[in-house]
Amino acid sequence: MESNIEKMADRYADEVIDGNPALFDCIEIQGVSSVDGEGPSGICEVDNDDPDFFSVYLHQVEGGVACVGDFSELADAEAYADELSAKHGWDIQNFAAKK
Repeated sequence: MESNIEKMADRYADEVIDGNPALFDCIEIQGVSSVDGEGPSGICEVDNDDPDFFSVYLHQVEGGVACVGDFSELADAEAYADELSAKHGWDIQNFAAKK
């Protein structure tokens, strides 16, 4: 994976959860590619085959997901997901894991 995106390790679960962890029921890790612009501030799409970076999402009980972190390295995304899982007891679905 080659990318000109600088090393990123952005974590924002506390702001998304906002004291309401019961709104979420699991964690997802996805590879992501920038479609328009650089990094997560541009338009992005899930791309587990050739990602530019990796995002950690919380699955919402009512449906949908909320992004809580963006990382240039899969290992960093996995570590953050592990931290959230240990804190809240959520299972992790890692769609970006290397096969």
